[in-house]
Formats: sequence, structure tokens, C-alpha cells
Amino acid sequence: MRVYHFVQGMSKDNRSGFIVVGANDSRHSSDGLVIKDNEARLSPKADWSSNFVADFTSEKLVMRRNTLGAGLKPYAKYTR
Repeated sequence: MRVYHFVQGMSKDNRSGFIVVGANDSRHSSDGLVIKDNEARLSPKADWSSNFVADFTSEKLVMRRNTLGAGLKPYAKYTR
């Protein structure tokens, strides 16, 4: 199993999520997108919370086996 590592640093402009789905007009569907086997954390100096996935669609996403550090929520639904 391959694990992908994410770290959100101090200079990130958009802190809504590590993975943002459908924030702009989309030409391709995200329905069935699988997000798995990831490790994500905030920078040790971060004084904010964030979301691992920020979803701007109403499509079905599959999330499994993701390890999240302190201050991270797994998922947030947004509207455009």
C-alpha cells in the first residue's frame, strides 16, 4: 500500500482544505472519486484548523484509510 503525505504549511493562502473538490467550474465528474491511504497534518506552528477534503460538489466521494493529525476534520461540504 502506498501512503501519500500532506502537510499544510504557514504560507498556504486557502486553508479550507487539503483536497478541494469542485471549487471551480468542473468539466469532469468527481462522482466515485476515491481518496484513500493518506496521512495529513498541519504545520506544528499552525494556529488554525482545516479540513482534509473540502467538497463543493454534490457527488459521491469515497474516503477510507486516511490518517489525520490534530486540528483536521475529515470532510466539509461547501456551496459555490
